[in-house]
Amino acid sequence: MKTHFLWGRVVALAVLGVTPLAAPRLPAGELKPRATLKGHTIEAVGCLTFGPDGKTLASAGRGPTIRLWDVATGKTTTMLAGNTDWVQSVAFSPDGKTLASGGGDNTVRLWDVASGKNTATLKGHTSFVSPVAFSPDGKTLASGSVDKTVKLWDVKTGKNTTTCTGHSHVVYAVAFSPDGKTLASGSGDQTVRLWDVATGKERATLQGHAHFIAAVAFSPDGKMLASGSLDTTIRLWDVATGKNTATFTADTGGVSSMAFSPDGKTLALCCGTVTLWEVATRKQRITLNVASKSVAFSPDGKTLASGLHRTIKLWDVPPAEGTEPARSTALPGKDLDGLWDALSRDDAVRAYKAIGTLVRAPEQAVPLLKKRLKERLPPPKADTRQIPGWVTDLDSPRFAVRQKASEELDRMGEFAEPALRKTLAEKPSLKIRRRIEQLLTKVEQLSPESLRAVRAVEVLEHIGSPEAKRVLQTLATGAEGARVTREAKAALDRLKKQAAAGK
Repeated sequence: MKTHFLWGRVVALAVLGVTPLAAPRLPAGELKPRATLKGHTIEAVGCLTFGPDGKTLASAGRGPTIRLWDVATGKTTTMLAGNTDWVQSVAFSPDGKTLASGGGDNTVRLWDVASGKNTATLKGHTSFVSPVAFSPDGKTLASGSVDKTVKLWDVKTGKNTTTCTGHSHVVYAVAFSPDGKTLASGSGDQTVRLWDVATGKERATLQGHAHFIAAVAFSPDGKMLASGSLDTTIRLWDVATGKNTATFTADTGGVSSMAFSPDGKTLALCCGTVTLWEVATRKQRITLNVASKSVAFSPDGKTLASGLHRTIKLWDVPPAEGTEPARSTALPGKDLDGLWDALSRDDAVRAYKAIGTLVRAPEQAVPLLKKRLKERLPPPKADTRQIPGWVTDLDSPRFAVRQKASEELDRMGEFAEPALRKTLAEKPSLKIRRRIEQLLTKVEQLSPESLRAVRAVEVLEHIGSPEAKRVLQTLATGAEGARVTREAKAALDRLKKQAAAGK
């Protein structure tokens, strides 16, 4: 019997047909999904992925069949058959034309999405394949296996180009960094390993978890890596340094799946139930009323899919309050004042409700944010010309020079962050790295006004209307290096890419 397959808190639950104990559920009627997709028969839905245009969802589970769904109608459009054992993972290529799957027959299979045909079967693993992931350019496919290896495949030729060895247990998760240069793998040996994709060599081993690591995910900007474990903890790692920057605990169970929202502001966790966490505050935003084994965000970040047993549920993100579908709502002035105030609060639950309410009232939200941001947060100005010199002075042999540089960089705060991170990426000496890490730790502690600005950009991006984009464009003209400037530019870039993908 194959006993290494991982769902939820224990190994082999899928093999044995045991369902993990459900986490405590929210009161009935508090939140409801937008849609429930039904069609799987014997399979427990354990893996989900959206196509790059967001119109198609792929799912598979404890059987050999993969289903492709029309997200708009909730209907199955294609059944991919041909696997000789269950399917454990699915991944779309960046162009959406190919789907990869890994399964219990020890193979990786490539499928033509348009025709539903199995176009290639990649053989080389000596035991069944757990995770698969495409590189951002679509040329390389990564797979992890019970055989303790990570393999890299040339998608065009189907050849195994590199085999990464070093894990001493099952590889349960793999993920490419956004630039495609680094691959992360999570294993039953309780480590996350970072691999150089070009050479196949190990770059770093990240340690700290006390149980199997079932999920890894890079933040969209590539600066952060998240790992989730059966020890019920989620760890955030600085990719440049390998340092564990934050650890928080899911009180509903071990982590089996995770996904960053496309804007990087939310981390969805499957830990018996589904919870959404705010990355900036490391606090829980909401718990959805569903037990689940897998989660996935749509490319536009407005839909979250969760899977368990034979069904898939689609949720509005941010969720609508109450049980009614999302809709535009007129709000009185006093409510708008309260919502603006909530955006600055350390209370992540309250702030997230405010974000959802504003997103669903765009005709009032956009003018509100435009006016208030202009009043409270004018485009900042700062003389950043000396920042590179101060960064260099951190390595001065003279204490007084080093101290002066640290004080000036500390004073510059968020304006110095890009230069500091650039230097970290260049692998400085241990002493320089530690000084930079200390400075970045302070920078990452957002003030109430900065937190409000970040959340306001989140609201504007979710709305995505022409007027919301104009507000973002104004914010993007702020001082180079300022957090709100960078956030607005990134939001506009994502909206542009989403519009191109939807054509």
